[in-house]
Amino acid sequence: SQSPRGVLTVYVNGTQVVNRQFRFVEKKSLLRRRGRSGGFDERVRLSAGELSVRVYLSLPGRPAQMETLAGNLPGGSLRTLRARVDSAGTLAVQLH
Repeated sequence: SQSPRGVLTVYVNGTQVVNRQFRFVEKKSLLRRRGRSGGFDERVRLSAGELSVRVYLSLPGRPAQMETLAGNLPGGSLRTLRARVDSAGTLAVQLH
C-alpha cells in the first residue's frame, strides 16, 4: 500500500476471511512519526472449487472501495490474491 493506513476486508464465497487494519509509520524522532508505504501477508485455507471474491478497502476520509473477481481453486493448489493501493488511494486486485 502506498497509503499508510486503512482497513482491508476480503470475502470469499460470502464468508469473511480477512479483516486487517493497517498502519505503516516510520519513527523520525522520539515524538515524531511519519506515515509510509508498506505491506502485509495473510494466508487462508480455502476449499477447492469456484471462488467469488470481494475485496473492500477503507481509507481515512474517503468512501470505501470494492473490487470483485471470480476464479477457480483446483484441489491442492496455491493461489495468490494481490490487493494493491496506489499513491492516489485506488485499489487494484488480481488473482494469480
